[in-house]
Amino acid sequence: MRRVFVALTIWFLPAAGSAEMLATRTLTTGNGLTGTEHRVRPIFGYDPGGGGVRHVLFDDVWIDSPSVGAVSVETAASDTEFAAVATRLTDGIVDHIALETCEAITCAETGALGGEGAFFGLTTPGLGPAHIEKISLRVDALSFGLAPRGEATINYTFTVTAEGQSGTVPVRTSSRGRLKSNYR
Repeated sequence: MRRVFVALTIWFLPAAGSAEMLATRTLTTGNGLTGTEHRVRPIFGYDPGGGGVRHVLFDDVWIDSPSVGAVSVETAASDTEFAAVATRLTDGIVDHIALETCEAITCAETGALGGEGAFFGLTTPGLGPAHIEKISLRVDALSFGLAPRGEATINYTFTVTAEGQSGTVPVRTSSRGRLKSNYR
């Protein structure tokens, strides 16, 4: 019986180096559409509507109503913009981050709440000093319809999740810092 217990205990331990959920945010909102297609590209990233350098993920993923339940995952191996987005999420600087839905030509921004910490509901400005390994976007709900005046609309619920390794705040190299770190 003891062997079974030990085996079960080891089975349920997290794997060494396995990614943990660092932050998640579910957004439910909607906006107008300019085109007639009933499909969009969700885009998550920095400066998506501004004049700065764009760093976005999921910009090559088209979704429509049958995509509900689908999860798209971006990593450094799957998207060249991943490193830039992950770095800005962990740099400790409040940057403009947003989730958009884009059609063939236009995009509509939603979920921009004044920085990464606010976007994910954190008490810190960002996810630093974590190391982000993957960011996923789950389509929880997606529907197309008409607004009261007849204009095309999209309503959706997306969940954005960042996973990786949480880091520790580095100890200062001053002698007081070294001494203090020895007694923690």
